[in-house]
Amino acid sequence: QTSRQTGPTSGPARAMASTSRNRGSNWFGGGGAAGGASRDRARLVEMELAEKQNNEQLDSLSEQVAMLKSLTMDIDAEVKEQNSFLERMQGGFGSASEALGKTMQSLDAMGRRGGTRLAMVIIVGIVGLFLVVWFGLASRHDDAAAADKLGAPSGGLVAESSPADTDVGAVGGP
Repeated sequence: QTSRQTGPTSGPARAMASTSRNRGSNWFGGGGAAGGASRDRARLVEMELAEKQNNEQLDSLSEQVAMLKSLTMDIDAEVKEQNSFLERMQGGFGSASEALGKTMQSLDAMGRRGGTRLAMVIIVGIVGLFLVVWFGLASRHDDAAAADKLGAPSGGLVAESSPADTDVGAVGGP
């Protein structure tokens, strides 16, 4: 008969090691059934804390997703609005292009008939009118900018001040 003993885990040695392990655990406040229950409670509390943190992060992520969804829907609405605006502009440019083409055909026909002088008068008149409007608006803009620098209202009108307004800190009496 050969008895195989592989170490302290067989026979009486195992019972002794188990007893000493339990005693040692009790010395440090965690042995036996009470120690196992407190470890289980600690694990349970740890798992609940991790689950709570996960839920908070999940709530934060769902808020961010909702915000991104709202932003995406706003962008979609803006893109659709811009596309419809561009389509209207394209239609406007198409009709302006047709009108300009007809005008050029009329000017070409007038030039062939000998109405060059009339065409030149019309062109010079249009350019002159454009320049008058351009410089009129530019000078009005310059007047408004100068008034802003002086602190006056932008209408180009400067309020008159009375002598009482300028008599700040006057010394003397009646």
